[in-house]
Amino acid sequence: MSTELSAEKPVVDKQLPSGEALPFYSVSLLKLCVLSVVSLSLYNIYWFYKSWKHISAASGESMRPFWRAVFCVFFCHSLAERVKEKAVAVKGTSSLQPGAIAISFFLLTVIGRLPDPYWLISVLSFVPLAKIVIEIRAVHKAMFPNAELSDSWSWKSYTALSVGAPCAVLLVLMVTVGVPTRVVESKDIPRSYIEELRERQIIRPDEDVEWFYSAGLFSIADDGNLLTPTRVISYQTMNGELSVWSVNYADIKDISIVEGSVLSNTELTVFAQNEDEIFLVLSAEDKQDRKFISELRDRANLPSR
Repeated sequence: MSTELSAEKPVVDKQLPSGEALPFYSVSLLKLCVLSVVSLSLYNIYWFYKSWKHISAASGESMRPFWRAVFCVFFCHSLAERVKEKAVAVKGTSSLQPGAIAISFFLLTVIGRLPDPYWLISVLSFVPLAKIVIEIRAVHKAMFPNAELSDSWSWKSYTALSVGAPCAVLLVLMVTVGVPTRVVESKDIPRSYIEELRERQIIRPDEDVEWFYSAGLFSIADDGNLLTPTRVISYQTMNGELSVWSVNYADIKDISIVEGSVLSNTELTVFAQNEDEIFLVLSAEDKQDRKFISELRDRANLPSR
């Protein structure tokens, strides 16, 4: 006796069932792309959470959607596999490739760990998920052929868009044309910065910069803290007037440090032999401030702490 595999017969209805009665979380492709971009991929986590929540409700399985969303890079393949299985059952076929989707999503997510501006590529992490969304909508359409797929946006979505879009644009501008948010060493300092420091006579024409940090948003002219081969320099522009302070390494008596954190900068005071003091501010990001301070101690022949 032979048996034949056949696709599930579609349910004839004029409207899609609402909420979690659907087998999968239904969202338009446009909504996924826009909210993922303006939230710099944070929306992806929410999308995974809603997807697993719908699957749990529809299948009756006991699972933890929150943790599956948090660790979405490890559960992406499983989600894509479930969608493909349902698509084959409903439509008889599916072009979804769970393995390729999971690998692509993982790689794009990992890219988010790269330094500025390369991590911006990770914003494209919605692209592999878009294939899942397209297949989900195809499944729902096959199950309910006479129903219209909803593309509506909730007030939460509009709020996320109105808040996220300006923040995302500002962050992209800061990363691409703004000043680095962390302390950088010579190999990472743009040549244009060196030229500007020389033009403003903050450093001498023959002087190089080995470590640098500026608290300026879009221009290094506002503020700067740096180490050259011979001295430590701090400068600031207030009301259009530039002030520059410097101490040669040989003239440094001591330094005091107030360590910063994720939310605050490291504050550094350099004491000179002639009782002068200069104040520096360093970003604590990636602990680059520690390297700056360590280099300063070595050049000034101060003991490590």
